[in-house]
Amino acid sequence: MYLKPKPKYNTPINIKVTTEADIIFRTYASYLGVSIDEMFIQVADNFITDPEFLEYAKDQRFNKKIMRVINGNCVDEDDKDEEKDEIPF
Repeated sequence: MYLKPKPKYNTPINIKVTTEADIIFRTYASYLGVSIDEMFIQVADNFITDPEFLEYAKDQRFNKKIMRVINGNCVDEDDKDEEKDEIPF
């Protein structure tokens, strides 16, 4: 088995959840034996197997970034400038 690098957690997301949801997330992450960040990454990876979500993402007007993620390509800092150019004013 080859070692694989861990994903970079460079985009902090601040979300507010109920105390009950926080308990569920922390317990589920503990059950999986991973951090909460890693658990959310696993959950997000499940989203890209949902055919209805894939269709929704494909139909979005500005979908380059999500389609790169779905297709397994890395999204980097250069994409931010690229998307700014696509938005009509």
